[in-house]
Amino acid sequence: ASSPTRASAILALHRVAERGQAGVVELLVAAGGADDAATKGAIQQVLPHLASKGDRRVLTALCQDARNDSSRVRLGAVIGLSALSERGDRSATAALCQAAQDSDSAVRKASVWALAAVAPRGDKAVIRQIATALEDPIPEVRVA
Repeated sequence: ASSPTRASAILALHRVAERGQAGVVELLVAAGGADDAATKGAIQQVLPHLASKGDRRVLTALCQDARNDSSRVRLGAVIGLSALSERGDRSATAALCQAAQDSDSAVRKASVWALAAVAPRGDKAVIRQIATALEDPIPEVRVA
């Protein structure tokens, strides 16, 4: 199937599947291995509505996507990590700290917000990372 067809099918799942429904999250995680940004974007759009918070398979896939070549995919991954990670999740926190240094300002801004929601309270490395955002050359990142 073409990329737009896959993306449409994935978005349709959001309308018919229930959160945590057997097989649906597994299908989405498997489809997330596709190389095209449209498919990954659609998956990232529906995962927060269908996956359970803390689902390790989903979080692992999102952590990988946070290093994707496409800034759109990286941004979707950061948003997904923010929505689906439990506070204190170390792998999500590490991925978000890395994303907070991204070349794309939208990814950096979203990462700062996500770190505030996900990182363990009092984590000095995270506090330093967020403090670095105060010096960002892009005003939108500084006010995140």
